[in-house]
Formats: sequence, structure tokens, C-alpha cells
Amino acid sequence: MKTNIYKEIADDLGLTESDVKDVFKYTWEFIRNKIESLPLKEDLTEEEFNKLKTTFMLPEIGKLGCDYNTYKGIRKSYLNRKSNDKDD
Repeated sequence: MKTNIYKEIADDLGLTESDVKDVFKYTWEFIRNKIESLPLKEDLTEEEFNKLKTTFMLPEIGKLGCDYNTYKGIRKSYLNRKSNDKDD
């Protein structure tokens, strides 16, 4: 049984299904664009990283974000993968 979550939310809030889809789409598009605009491919210091907006509060969902240690771990993994791809 497939649930149409857009319709369910629209009915609960008294909105159209199209409006609910638009809000969902534009919320995630905004977050994606903000994250893509960050200089995360650079080797940032913790101070530089902490000046960036890397956390988004989503009502009823919670916090979506990245701390400095996670950034460094992902960056290290990315650079290792890139280095291994070059060697092949």
C-alpha cells in the first residue's frame, strides 16, 4: 500500500497537494544550494569552518548539519579516494 504523503499533509493543513510539493521542493533546493555555495573543498581551519552556516533547523524534523570533526573526516576520505583514483 503506497501512501501519498503530499496528499495526507495537504489534507491535514488545508492546503493543496501542489503547494505541499512546492514547499518540500523549495526547502530542500534552498538547503542544497546553500551547502553547495560553501567552500567545503578548501582546507578550512576550525575557526573558518565555524563562521560558515552549516546547520539547518527543520521544524518537526530536527537539526541537519555538520560539525568540524565530521567535515575533516569526510574531507580526508574524499582526498584519499581522489588520490587512489589518480593512481589507477
